[in-house]
Amino acid sequence: MADTMSESITYDEFTRVLADVLLVHQEKLTPETSFTNDLFLDSLKLVEMALRIEQLGVSIPTEAYWEIQTVGDAYDAYLNHTNSRLLPRQHLGIDDWNPFWFGKKLFQDSNYQG
Repeated sequence: MADTMSESITYDEFTRVLADVLLVHQEKLTPETSFTNDLFLDSLKLVEMALRIEQLGVSIPTEAYWEIQTVGDAYDAYLNHTNSRLLPRQHLGIDDWNPFWFGKKLFQDSNYQG
């Protein structure tokens, strides 16, 4: 468990988060996996991914997202823009991983009125 606010999550943890957001099996997410050529993601799904990365406690400049083509690029961008204000990993539910937590949290954060 991370004790400091500045510890970043591992690549494996990062791909678990992406797999949940992108609705793919984590095994499909290698550093070379292309979001558009391999996973056939549309722009809306890429925006969802960007928002989820920001929920990990990093703020990646919009122009930097144009450079992200692969899962490895996304993790590198995450690491390069990690700041000292990261949320504790425990708060993210990573240490006691619950695959439904992120979807539930995103649903709650959306203020869905349906």
